[in-house]
Amino acid sequence: MRQRRGNNGFKSETLNQQPAAVQDLCQRVDLYLNFENHTESNARASVRIMHPTGTVLKQLSLDAIPGKNATSLNVQSMPIGWYLLEVQLNGERQVVKWMKQD
Repeated sequence: MRQRRGNNGFKSETLNQQPAAVQDLCQRVDLYLNFENHTESNARASVRIMHPTGTVLKQLSLDAIPGKNATSLNVQSMPIGWYLLEVQLNGERQVVKWMKQD
């Protein structure tokens, strides 16, 4: 994994005077993750969200096609605070510090 490009921030939207189902969908908080697979074949990326002490809070595995990849991770249930995001792909590891805000 070389330099990751793109936005890895949050997006939270609230709609007023909408049915409850629409409001629930729009209040979802996502972490947008962009990464690149520099091989010519499909691979698996391992993603972990950790507390700054190293405790793993969420872990998942993603399919990574050759080239640019993007996904969103629902972090709505996580409390406000600092976290570490670790991505491992093709034997390379990158850790990024990020903050969930209200």
